[in-house]
Amino acid sequence: MVNINRQYLINPGTGHTIGKIAVVHSTATAGNPPATNFGIAFHRDWRKTQTFVHYFVDDTNTVVQVAEEGVTAWGAGYANKYAPLQVELCEYSDRARALKAYRNFVSFVAARCRALGIPLTLDDGNKTAGIKSHNWCSQNYGGSDHTDPYGYLAKIGISKAQFAKDLGAATGSVSVTPAPNAKPAQDETGDLEVDGFFGDKSVRRAEALEKRTQDGVISSQDMAWTNAKGYKFIDARALPAVQWVSSKAAVGSQLVGIWQQRLGLPVDYKIGPKFYHAALKYYGFKIDNSWTSPSNLVKAMQRQMNSGQKLFS
Repeated sequence: MVNINRQYLINPGTGHTIGKIAVVHSTATAGNPPATNFGIAFHRDWRKTQTFVHYFVDDTNTVVQVAEEGVTAWGAGYANKYAPLQVELCEYSDRARALKAYRNFVSFVAARCRALGIPLTLDDGNKTAGIKSHNWCSQNYGGSDHTDPYGYLAKIGISKAQFAKDLGAATGSVSVTPAPNAKPAQDETGDLEVDGFFGDKSVRRAEALEKRTQDGVISSQDMAWTNAKGYKFIDARALPAVQWVSSKAAVGSQLVGIWQQRLGLPVDYKIGPKFYHAALKYYGFKIDNSWTSPSNLVKAMQRQMNSGQKLFS
């Protein structure tokens, strides 16, 4: 089981991808930097560098996520719009650590490809589906001149043929971990921890109360609201289970629609200013324009669910 650290998520506002490509990269860095270093750097500097991918994988059991899957990343030139998944392998000078990171990498990439319906093929002739190296993207689409990850893989004794075989044979699963400062999730039958972070366990509890399928995600929410006029940045750490996508791609969540109906709002299935203000009013909080982390509003929601009530009922 591999955990996903979503602490360093960005909201780039790029469009939604249209293909079924997974681009595989390596970081081309000397030494033994952990994935968290890249998460910190890209969270801070992605606008300046004009580059980011979705995930970084190192030799630990935690993968660092920088952007939501399906959001167009800036990692592979003109192939970007076809790639809902771009993953970087952290390079190591120590071979033992390098091979451990490589095993994590192929397992994670294969697991996410299966989840996203991406064929487990490597660098074949299909230009809109399958696993593609950054090298293949440079040669077939342009907009980039990088040749990773093959040079690095060769250094640690992995041929292209072996890489393809390992990707096809890899098995694995992933889970989303709570945001930083959030405590480990409680068992579904026990009380939620009132920590102010609306993570996957809080969503699952809300789904269970509504007798809905439990996937632990508030899907397809419009990231534009996080930078709406008059609003401070919405701290994504308070809402780690929300899937933020571009305005064009946002179709909303049925769970949010249920809450909107109870709050007497127009139902568009999307979290936004009207929903935020109505939720604050419901719990008797002062109306403000900043959803901070940890969130007192989320704590109130968690307390209500711990009492066995449906939210906003």
